[in-house]
Amino acid sequence: MSLQITDLSKRFGETQALDGITFGVQPGQVFGFLGANGAGKTTTMRIVLDILRADSGTVTWQGRPSTDLPRRTFGYLPEERGLYPRMQVLEQLVFFAGLYGVPRKTAAAEVRGWLARFRVPEYADRRAEEALEGQPAEDPVHRGGPPRPGRPDHGRAVQWPGPGQRGAS
Repeated sequence: MSLQITDLSKRFGETQALDGITFGVQPGQVFGFLGANGAGKTTTMRIVLDILRADSGTVTWQGRPSTDLPRRTFGYLPEERGLYPRMQVLEQLVFFAGLYGVPRKTAAAEVRGWLARFRVPEYADRRAEEALEGQPAEDPVHRGGPPRPGRPDHGRAVQWPGPGQRGAS
């Protein structure tokens, strides 16, 4: 198991944000959370990334506590995009990589490689606001009211096959 979350709990005052969540992600899988606002997705990720501390439970990556790992071990795409709309995509991603100590030249080459891999190399020189034109401001998964335990989408997680595995496109 690459990522293992076991019995994770977190409370904010009277609100129980996480109540014993447990799941694992196998090597080579891409993993994403689906669920209503308030279901605990962001809280879980903040604990995985060591931004918040759990009240109880553990998070391990390849058997090691996540708190012992370098920050660049994980990639995280939050619901809020957090992009600078007038900055070019390449420039912005190179800037973010620099926050993790990646040299500019290396970051630029990596970003261009990933843009090509995603079949959007022309986005490198576009401003973020131009690249995101037509994208929904809100994820449609989050429509449908407040989270309620017992609802089918409350805290649901979905896994997709990794690159090169059957079912990946």
